[in-house]
Amino acid sequence: MIGMGIGISTAAAPPNTELLVNQVIAVVATFAFSFVVTYAVARVLNATMGIRVSPEDELAGLDQSQHAEAAYQA
Repeated sequence: MIGMGIGISTAAAPPNTELLVNQVIAVVATFAFSFVVTYAVARVLNATMGIRVSPEDELAGLDQSQHAEAAYQA
């Protein structure tokens, strides 16, 4: 309705599958790019400083090892 005032008619326009295909390609490309970059950053972080805590810290609880306090009394 708004586009009618500037000469754009969406009701009379034929379906544009080329635009839809281009948008699907863009979505897939964006997903692939994001996945590859995130994976690369995670690999670099894991190789340099690690992204997991030690098994001892995990078993004791991260509140104790990271903050020196107990969140839950067990």
